[in-house]
Amino acid sequence: MHPFRYERPATLDEAIALLERHGGDARLLAGGTDLIIGLRDRSESARVVVDVKHVAELRPGIAERDGVLAIAATTVMTDIAANARVGDRFVALAEAAAVVGSVQIRNRATLGGNICNASPAADTATPLLVYGAVVVVAGRGGVRRIPIDEFFVGPGATTLLRGEIVTAVELPLAGGRVGAAHLRRTRRRGHDLASVTLSSAVDGRGVVRIAYGSVGPRPVLAIDESGVLADPSSSDDARAARLERMLSAASPSPRSMRASPEYRLAMLRVLAARAVARAAERLVEQSRASTAAPPRRVTSAAGPAPADAVAPAAGPAPAARPRTLPAEAATPSSTDADDDSPVAIAMVVNGRERRLEVPAHRTLLEALRDDLGLTGAKECCLVGECGACTVIVDGRTVDACLVLTVEADGADVRTVEGLAEGGRLSRLQEAFLEKGAAQCGYCIPGQLMSARSLLDLDPRPTLAAVQEALAGNLCRCGGYRQIEEAILSVADEDAR
Repeated sequence: MHPFRYERPATLDEAIALLERHGGDARLLAGGTDLIIGLRDRSESARVVVDVKHVAELRPGIAERDGVLAIAATTVMTDIAANARVGDRFVALAEAAAVVGSVQIRNRATLGGNICNASPAADTATPLLVYGAVVVVAGRGGVRRIPIDEFFVGPGATTLLRGEIVTAVELPLAGGRVGAAHLRRTRRRGHDLASVTLSSAVDGRGVVRIAYGSVGPRPVLAIDESGVLADPSSSDDARAARLERMLSAASPSPRSMRASPEYRLAMLRVLAARAVARAAERLVEQSRASTAAPPRRVTSAAGPAPADAVAPAAGPAPAARPRTLPAEAATPSSTDADDDSPVAIAMVVNGRERRLEVPAHRTLLEALRDDLGLTGAKECCLVGECGACTVIVDGRTVDACLVLTVEADGADVRTVEGLAEGGRLSRLQEAFLEKGAAQCGYCIPGQLMSARSLLDLDPRPTLAAVQEALAGNLCRCGGYRQIEEAILSVADEDAR
């Protein structure tokens, strides 16, 4: 990556001022899962990178207020997918968030970043469209609320003005019951962008909303108020004709490497029919329910969580993000761009405090391997697809190649070298050896870290949960079955 100036504003006004001052030379950094790749392959250029994770007004969270469910722009996909209120009221969004990339990507990727990147294949765009979401934007001119259907312009283009920042996405809570569903078609779970992504919503009046992406320059919303699609007595021909009208705006590119236009259009029709049927079934299920279960609140020994807390769904909650170093260890608010001056940072690595001086553009993977000599995390794809560089940061797995070292300032980092206990291999590492999970060994450190994180969150995972946790870790030797057996064997031992 080219050197750049790194800014870490503390307030929204500071962040907006930086964007206004630097204009097209500035890039916002939230999760960074797209930005870091673009900076590395030079498809993106920036003289200034503005990290908004410490902006007080952009604190992650999901809260009900004034008749909407407001999701802060910096809220990551993992928290959206697990949130009880999202799952209860906006299930298609929960389903979409749960399939964005791999676990490592979902632990970093934010809702604001997903829509601002404006990819035609963005998974969260289609459920936001069918739910009639509103994008909340702040700038020097004040706050604007933009209907999501007016937010997207084309690939990588939105209606944001210079100096504006998305602060939240609002989902309206008013209205009757709505059944919804999200479906997608992709070549491989956990890595590839969707060849087709589609969401549908059906309300009690028979109005059907379908939004679809990856088949044109921007996601499309179509609405049918005839009631034909929601009426189970409608003929197949009548339903097919209605769907054909709703999907008529699809215009897939013939230059895409993922699928031909013919395949995309065929799959679009299939997914549309399935999504409408699933949404209608869910509407019926809601109608049959005598009472709706209230959303669960997060509780702890300290009492109930604040109103804007991220409430996880049933099951183990993702680990919190503790600060393991005092606030004064934080990175200075800015760095110089041209002289590549090193930045002083401090983090805890495998239980030991480490202080480094690194260039702002240095990734966590580079710092771990080259500066700290921790070579367990491997360099491979550098785009967050292989998982060979997986480490645990503040309790969650991440691809170290997509994290700047300055972002880890004040964080707790755990690498494969930190798994050993008292100079001996951990039980998980021994199980990998016993089951023959380690073959060439290149991917094994990343596999181990994903496994360790899963078992920390869910001591008794199902096979499906293990496979999902490992979806972001590739094994070129094809040893997935042995890796799965090793993880499940440790879970069985712990259960006994």
